Amino acid sequence: MTQQEGASACTSGEIVCMTDAHDWEVQEIGTPEDFKRVELEWNDLLRESDSAIPFLHHDWLRLWWEHFGTGHRMAVLTVRREGRLCLGLPLMEVGARRFGIRITELRSMTNYHSFRFNILVRRGAEDALEAAWRYLRARPRPWHLIQLCEIPWNESRLSVLRELAVRDGYLCGLRGSESPYLRPRGKWEEYTTTLKAKFRSNLRNRRRRLHQLGPVSIVAPTEAADALRLLPTGLDIESRGWKSREGTAIASNPTLTSFYTEWAQVAASQGWLRLFFLSVADTHAAFEYNIAYGGRLYCLKIGYDERFAAYSVGQLLKEEILRLCHEGGFEEYDFLGVVNESKLDWQPELRDHKWLYIYNQDFRSCMAHLYKFGLVPRVKRWIGR
Repeated sequence: MTQQEGASACTSGEIVCMTDAHDWEVQEIGTPEDFKRVELEWNDLLRESDSAIPFLHHDWLRLWWEHFGTGHRMAVLTVRREGRLCLGLPLMEVGARRFGIRITELRSMTNYHSFRFNILVRRGAEDALEAAWRYLRARPRPWHLIQLCEIPWNESRLSVLRELAVRDGYLCGLRGSESPYLRPRGKWEEYTTTLKAKFRSNLRNRRRRLHQLGPVSIVAPTEAADALRLLPTGLDIESRGWKSREGTAIASNPTLTSFYTEWAQVAASQGWLRLFFLSVADTHAAFEYNIAYGGRLYCLKIGYDERFAAYSVGQLLKEEILRLCHEGGFEEYDFLGVVNESKLDWQPELRDHKWLYIYNQDFRSCMAHLYKFGLVPRVKRWIGR
C-alpha cells in the first residue's frame, strides 16, 4: 500500500493499522493480549465465512499459540469496513535460514497438529482480500516469504491471493497434498458394498476372533465430564506402541499433552468433543479423539493397544464410527492427515490441499524462490533417476 493509494498508517503498541482509499482498515495484531480482545468478533467472522472449521476458532488459535508460538512473533491480520471485521488471517513472523541466508517469513499459524488452515473472509466482503494484500505489500516490517499451509484449494481464497501477487510481479510457488474424507450417502449396507471384498472379509474374521477374547463394546461418552474423565485413558492407549517408541505419542510430550487436554476442555464446553473407545472385556483396546463441528466429524487422533494389533481394532472402531455417520449423525467424516493404506481401505474421496509461497521482490527472496522451486526439484529429479 502506498501513500498514492490514499493510505494512512498508525501504530499503537503491537498493533499496526492502515486505512486505504477504499475505506478498508487493516490491522496487524502482534500480541496474544490484543488478539484476545477480538475473540467474539473473530468467532462471528468464522461462522459467517465459507471456512467454518474448528482449527480457525479463536480458542484453537489461542491455545496453539500458547503451546507452539514460542520464539515467533504474532502477526494476525484483520480487515474491517465501518468497524465490522470482514477478514482474518492468522500469521506469525518467523526467522529462518535458506541456503545459509537469514530471511523473515510470514507463516500461517500452523504445524503438524493443525490439520487445516484457511483465510477467513466474510461472505459478500471478498474485496477485503485485496486490502490485506495491499497491506502486506507495504508492511512496515519487511518480509521475504509468505507461507500458507494445508489449505483446501477448492474451498479457499488462496487462488485469489496468488493471482493478486502474480499480477503485481511477485514470484509464487505451490506445493500440493491430498487428504481423505468420506461423505455418507445412502444406507450403511449400500456403502459397505463399495468396499473391497477382501477388506470386508478381513473385518468379519477379525471381529469374530476378537469376540472370542470376551465381550466387545463401543464406549462413546455423551456427557462432557465423562469424556474428559476418559481422555487420559485414551492418551494412554495412543502411547502403547510405535508412537511411544518414536516419541510422537501425545502422552510422551508434556506440551502436546497440555495442548490436547486443554483443547478437549474447550471442545467439551462447546459440545464438540467426541471420544470413542473399543473395549474387549474390561480393557480399552482402541481409541479415537474426534471433534464434531459444522456437521462434520474430524478425527484428530487415533490409537490402539498393540496387544490387539492382530485384530485390527483400530479399523473395527472406525467401522462403528462410520456406521454412526451413515445413520444420520454427520454429513462428512474427515480422516485428516495424509493418505495411507488404512484410510484408503474405506474408499474415501481425496481433498486437494495446497501450500502457497509468495516471495518478495528483493535479492534474498528471489534466491529463496530459486532454491525452493528451482534447485531442490532438479536435485530430487536427478536423485530419482
